[in-house]
Amino acid sequence: FPSHDTGMLVGGGGGGSGHGQSGGAGGYSEKRIDTSSWANGTTVSVTIGADGGGAHSNNAGGQGGTTSFGSYCSATGGRGANSDWSHCGGHGGVGSGGDINLRGGGASGHDNRGGRGGASFFGGSKFSGWPNHHFSHQHEGHVPPGAGGCGEHVNHSRGAQGARGICIIYSYK
Repeated sequence: FPSHDTGMLVGGGGGGSGHGQSGGAGGYSEKRIDTSSWANGTTVSVTIGADGGGAHSNNAGGQGGTTSFGSYCSATGGRGANSDWSHCGGHGGVGSGGDINLRGGGASGHDNRGGRGGASFFGGSKFSGWPNHHFSHQHEGHVPPGAGGCGEHVNHSRGAQGARGICIIYSYK
């Protein structure tokens, strides 16, 4: 029987802002790879997409990083809040090179109660901090991989950072 690896990966989520805008989720890619011809000790470089940092006021949130499994497949990170237009949520990242490639969820734009970050293949982000200041970034670590950061609802708050990407490899014969 031939050996196979299946790589599933998602890019990092974009960061939210402190003025209600949220970050987009990382893209998703999945690929089945025939590894029967690989020599013993073959290695593949894996890069995990960083989270996009949250921003104060209506500044732009950070861009999520790209996750890749060698040259086989990759997924770009979600865009940060306000990174394309003012008062706009971030667009989702895009998967490429895989047998399945999906776009990450886009995020909500300006909302007086704070916006919800984009959902990744692995799930959505937490709700914004309204009516509690700083709730989003105090709980930003409790979200699935690749989810976009929520926005806060007041200018002096910081939006949540996005979640880091992930790469899951299954090997089977």
